[in-house]
Amino acid sequence: MSDTLKVDTEVLRVAGSNLRLVAKAFNNAEADSAQAGAACGHEDLRKALASFASNWDDRRARIMESLAAVAEACVGIGEGFEQLDTELAAALTSD
Repeated sequence: MSDTLKVDTEVLRVAGSNLRLVAKAFNNAEADSAQAGAACGHEDLRKALASFASNWDDRRARIMESLAAVAEACVGIGEGFEQLDTELAAALTSD
């Protein structure tokens, strides 16, 4: 077992950013389905897409909240490790 802890804070930051993009896509899902329904040219399909999008609003909202929380956690953890690394380096180099 290694006595070294390595954390790739850039990976955490990118993950947080990507999760925010996913949450944004979820947020736009109802509008996107309305546009897709209008573009398909078939009234029953348009209604089905609109119904699906509106029926899962609550689930989508919960998923968006969870995605936002995980995104913030990823960014916060990355920033926390960077700050800790800076502080530990300063403590080791100061007299």
